[in-house]
Amino acid sequence: MSDVILRVIPIAISLVALIVSAGTSFFTRKMKYQDAVKNYFQTGDSPEHKGYRCLIYELCENNDDTIEAFKTNERAKEAAAHIVSFYELWYLLHVKGYLPIWAFSGIPGQRAVRMYKLLTPYISWRLKDTKGYGVRFEKLVQRIQRKYGDGMDSLI
Repeated sequence: MSDVILRVIPIAISLVALIVSAGTSFFTRKMKYQDAVKNYFQTGDSPEHKGYRCLIYELCENNDDTIEAFKTNERAKEAAAHIVSFYELWYLLHVKGYLPIWAFSGIPGQRAVRMYKLLTPYISWRLKDTKGYGVRFEKLVQRIQRKYGDGMDSLI
């Protein structure tokens, strides 16, 4: 009898360790997921990022030829490159499972779609020299529109 108990105890301890390990893994992944969402919102609301968005809004809404405005304004090129890189990074994190698509519901999704539409001429211009430029940004916008509808930029 004691021989059976001695065989069962290590198995029971292994099962408990497996359950604890699985639970810890689940909560660790969930925390990484939450950290990515938090980081996305904090970065998007940083003063630097807001400044880039405002510059692009002003440039695109006050110029008939936005490509010329981007070509001649180094600060505008920097802002556009920053915005494109920002959304390309978040697309990659979304694809890898770190950032859920619901992070783009509402205003964040509307902002991404609007930025993409405003920056489309710039992205097209950059695509002539840089293969694949802005492609992930475009894919992110397509996913947002597929999930939440084509009118995502109607409220901004």
